[in-house]
Amino acid sequence: MGEDADRTLYTVEQVGSRFGSDTEGPNDGDGFDIAEVRSYAIGTGTGVFTGAHTVVIDSLTLPRAFALAMDASGFLYVAQQQIDTLAAADNIYGISKWDISGSSPVEIWHSPLTSAPIYRPLPDGSVSPAPASSFTGIALDEPRGRVYVARRNTGGRPLHNVIGYDMTTGDLLTGYSLATALSIVGTDTTNLSGGGGNNIRNIFVDAAGNLVSVNSSSEALRMHSPPDGANNFVTYSPWAVDVDNGTVISTDLEDFVSTDDSGVQMPQHYTLSQNYPNPFNGTTVIEYTLPIASNVTLIILDITGREVATLVDNRQDAGTYHVIWNGVDQHGRSLASGIYFYQITAPSSDRVTRPFNLVRRMVYLK
Repeated sequence: MGEDADRTLYTVEQVGSRFGSDTEGPNDGDGFDIAEVRSYAIGTGTGVFTGAHTVVIDSLTLPRAFALAMDASGFLYVAQQQIDTLAAADNIYGISKWDISGSSPVEIWHSPLTSAPIYRPLPDGSVSPAPASSFTGIALDEPRGRVYVARRNTGGRPLHNVIGYDMTTGDLLTGYSLATALSIVGTDTTNLSGGGGNNIRNIFVDAAGNLVSVNSSSEALRMHSPPDGANNFVTYSPWAVDVDNGTVISTDLEDFVSTDDSGVQMPQHYTLSQNYPNPFNGTTVIEYTLPIASNVTLIILDITGREVATLVDNRQDAGTYHVIWNGVDQHGRSLASGIYFYQITAPSSDRVTRPFNLVRRMVYLK
């Protein structure tokens, strides 16, 4: 967090006595330690850091802290890892958001222990008292206002082990949770071969909003797209990812372009390239391709997600397009320096090809 002399590293570190275990027994003694959130003022230094740490959130406040993420505004999101029965007994919330700008941390929200999809049943067959627990990974999708957590040891499929929450309110997002062992389209939960298992250890969100998960049960790396993404929560692992736009493609697609009846080469995929130059001062170029005729919208969003400019809003034929943006809003007023996002939406005109929706980040320097 921060730049140059203000660079600060935030960590979750184990500091206390053992609790839990790899087999989730509360008294086994071979599990995880009590933890706290720390910060290190690393500044411009390089090499081995030898400075002291500062306790940001102590172990009495978040005793089972396991993973954290920080948004562009400096708010901290912390996931806690505690088995459901003990989480319910001790009010160990699975995820919370904190303002750490002052002398003491201030909790903005925490998700209730019941605010999660169904969890594994208890040994006696009863319903878990705390499905929003046992969180081990966390990832932010800031352009879309979502925070995802990984929930381990769900006890088998098709229970959800990646769960989505609203970054502003902490509310559970209906439809934004998934079982990474499955192909999920609407209510269809068709089991796929490969991957799966109960224990998702970590997750990551790419620029396209796709979720990449790491599974410690099967050492599988899998990728899903959210319901409003290009792939609609369909996993194609172990297929490939188009690095230009984040969409999942089949590895047997050898060529990026195809040739129409007149011999003209046409794009085979939707793409949205990184703007160039980036960062930019003055103007920047945004390039995208359409494999078929589409109704295209290309807009600029500020760091809060507010639309500030519309660059394209019309129907376009298949082809490659270049749009220049000069850092002004839709009224022609110059915008402030900072981080902006550009988002393309292209519902296909043939009603067969999947709609295309993608967001990329850029930096405007004046």
